[in-house]
This record gives sequence, structure tokens and C-alpha cells, in this order.
Amino acid sequence: MLACSIGLGSVLSADTDTSKSLSYATYKEVVDRVEVVVGSELAGVAEHRKYIPLQIAIGVFGAGPELEITPRRFLLIDAERNIMNAVPAGEIAREADLLMMAKQYTRTNRLKTGQNFALSQRIASNGDPSVGGAFYVVTYLDRGTYLEDLLFFPCPEAGLEGVLTLRLLTPGMESAVDVRFEVPQVHQKRRKKKQKKEP
Repeated sequence: MLACSIGLGSVLSADTDTSKSLSYATYKEVVDRVEVVVGSELAGVAEHRKYIPLQIAIGVFGAGPELEITPRRFLLIDAERNIMNAVPAGEIAREADLLMMAKQYTRTNRLKTGQNFALSQRIASNGDPSVGGAFYVVTYLDRGTYLEDLLFFPCPEAGLEGVLTLRLLTPGMESAVDVRFEVPQVHQKRRKKKQKKEP
């Protein structure tokens, strides 16, 4: 598993709040000219699988250098600060049932994004969410462009409880974009278990 645990300190804040919610299980964060949106409901659907998918959208809405966007530019950080890299394309290709599930889900559950995306040009990545793919080639984003796709990560060692973070950092960005999110189904199950234990 591509995971490690380090003392993140200044690398990741101790903030346990989620990023701004756009809609159910959809969160966004904006740093400088880069906006990242994460949809986490699909991760809850795949909770007990080897890999979890996240719906994502990345938009560039200000002047500056072109940004290279590939899965290797992302990290997933769980609630215990374990860090995971995106899963290589070859491994995902062997998970036909997971890809089919993601395909069916994304056909009927498009990621909700904001007005910036609606007014910008969509750049095709190697796999459009509407057909359940995952981009595994370089995509370049310039001002007024965005992409939508899926990312796959190993299921976190600490599970899907608590606040997780999707981090994007690529050359041309002054700071990382950290989108803090929860996986809704997991939190609902935990609440129900806690209520049953209470007298």
C-alpha cells in the first residue's frame, strides 16, 4: 500500500472542520487562483473495498502559469495523518467491478460545482466521470479552464471516519489546496452505533 505516516505539523493544520460545503457530500476549497471540489459520497459506497474513488473537479480562475494536473500531484490524508498516493492506473484496471460501480454512480450523480466552473471551458481528461474513467495522463489547465474526473486511493489505514484531506500541489502553485471532507455514510453509521450504546 502506498501510505506513510509522518508528523505533519505545519504541513497540515490541526483544523478538524470540513471545507465549505457546496451540497450533500461535496466540499470545495480555493487557494489563490485554484479551486478544487471533492465529492465524497462515492467513497462511502465503496467503503469496504480495497480502493476508494473520489469525484473531483479542478479549476484555474486567475492569471499565472499553466498547471500540470495528474494523479501523482494529489495526496489523501486520513484523520490520523496517514498519507496515501493515488493508485496507479494498472492496479485500477484490474478492479473491473469497482470501475463499473463508479461508472454507474457518476452517470446519475454529477459533481456539483460553482459558478466559476459554469463560466469556464472544460478540458477533457483521460476519463470523463460520465463514463466512469480516471485521468492518468497529464492534463494542463490554464486560466478559465477546469476538469472533472475520478481519483482512486487505497482505503485509508485509519478508515473513513473523521475529517479526511485531499491535497493538490503542482508546479506553478504557490500553496497547496487542501480540501477537508467527511464521508457521509460512515458518519451516519457511527452516530447510530453511538446512540444504541447510550442508555
